[in-house]
Amino acid sequence: MTPRVRRRELAAVLLALPWPFLAALLHAGGWPWLLQQVDLDVYLAAADRLAAGQPLYFDPPGRLPMIYPPFAAVLTLPLAAAGPGAAYLIWPLLNAALAAAVFARIGLRAAPALIVAAVAIALGGPLAQVFFLGQVGIFLMALCVLDLAPGPTLLARAGRWLPFGVPDRLLPAGVLTGVAAAIKLTPALFVVALVLVGRRRPALVAVLSAAGATMIGFAVRPAESAGYWARIATGNFPGEPDAPYQVTNQSLLAIAVRFLRTPELPLWLTVLLGGAVVALTLLAAVVVARAGEPMLALLLVGLGSTVAAPISWTHAYTWLAPIAVLALLRPLPGWLRLLAVGYWGWATWEPFQDLNVDTEVGLRLGAGGQLATAVGPLLGVALLAGCWWWARSRTASRTPARIR
Repeated sequence: MTPRVRRRELAAVLLALPWPFLAALLHAGGWPWLLQQVDLDVYLAAADRLAAGQPLYFDPPGRLPMIYPPFAAVLTLPLAAAGPGAAYLIWPLLNAALAAAVFARIGLRAAPALIVAAVAIALGGPLAQVFFLGQVGIFLMALCVLDLAPGPTLLARAGRWLPFGVPDRLLPAGVLTGVAAAIKLTPALFVVALVLVGRRRPALVAVLSAAGATMIGFAVRPAESAGYWARIATGNFPGEPDAPYQVTNQSLLAIAVRFLRTPELPLWLTVLLGGAVVALTLLAAVVVARAGEPMLALLLVGLGSTVAAPISWTHAYTWLAPIAVLALLRPLPGWLRLLAVGYWGWATWEPFQDLNVDTEVGLRLGAGGQLATAVGPLLGVALLAGCWWWARSRTASRTPARIR
């Protein structure tokens, strides 16, 4: 790269740099005029209780519950120490940087990645909801993508701008994915996918990393950690009692719960539907990776883990925007591109939100309402199946590719 080209690229990056951060702050409430991100408040309160030696899972009336393990509260301690005012600024800025990093990691150059991140955030949908609520979806997605994506890492790409050498990566592949799985269980599906595509070393590193992070939680709060993971193991997922049937729960299981008009999550149904989506996800990821598209395979694992989870709020579908952009970048058939972009468009438009008049409405939906709230998860299943169907015809002539 000549000095002239380098200067032009640097100028483009500087011009594009502010926009994703401004979009993030806009959706976070127009900082500093409105200091409120309700889910971030939950995490900060849990960190404060951890520091004060108080129970982590004490839920005052009218407050949202803490649904993550004690290790998550440990990670939130620096934000809590900075104070709510600073946290309301730091968290959206960090997530804006991570969103841009994800788009860069899937194949965009630096300046286009910043612009695409800004547009995706500004248009609304799952990415914007993360900033409005102070959620963790972008953070978890970025941990997995930056950790496992194939090709040169962002550090390696940044090396050309620096007069001195930098390492390709600071941590072994699998560490960040393990941390993500220790915060929320769904990223653990990446471990299985890594094994199936032959990446056993990153899979082992992820398992050890998740175990180490979880042990930190046990070290600081042994009883609460044991209780938390015991509830998870028995299917007693933490959260609000009306979560399984709320219309903004966009998991495949939620469709069945609303259709059956039951306020509970039947364990047999959880295993049946969740297991079916997990199996389809892993099948699609393996075949797509072998067809020479390991980046798409990686993103499909993230999407499938979200569709398969018992409770997947609309803001958890942060994977859709990167999938849509990647579908436009890669040589995929037109119908598959349309499906990927259309799914992201549906999740951004969210017409079913008009039905969300109260938390009990999911148990009263008619046929039209049932269909409207089911479109998103069904599109997720269709995208997974479509990717498998397309990739299957290409695997015979290609050598197996890996999620690196």
